[in-house]
Amino acid sequence: MIIPAKDRIILKRIEDTDLSSDSTIVIPDQYQQVSCKGKVVAVGRNFQDQYEPDDIVFFGQYNNEDIKIDGEEYQIVYGDDIRLRVGNQRKPEYLQADRAVRNSL
Repeated sequence: MIIPAKDRIILKRIEDTDLSSDSTIVIPDQYQQVSCKGKVVAVGRNFQDQYEPDDIVFFGQYNNEDIKIDGEEYQIVYGDDIRLRVGNQRKPEYLQADRAVRNSL
C-alpha cells in the first residue's frame, strides 16, 4: 500500500499522444507540450475530497519526483500542481453538503 504525505498525490504516468480521444476537452498543443497525463494511485489527506484513485489528471512536468516501487514507476506530485481532471464529474463533498442543508430548509 502506498500512502503519500498530506499534500502529495501518487500517479502512474500515462503515455498517450492523442489526448483528445479520451474526452471532449480540446487541449491546445502548447499545453500538451508542458503537461503530463497520469492515473491517480493514492491521494494525501489534504486532497482526498478532490481526487480519488483511478481519476485521470494532467499535471505539470517540472515539479514532480519519479519513484520506483516493486518494479513499477510512479510520479509524486503536489496536489496543487494538478492542472485538470478528465472524466469523473462528481461534486466536491462540501458542495454536496451545502445542497443537503439547503434542501432541508
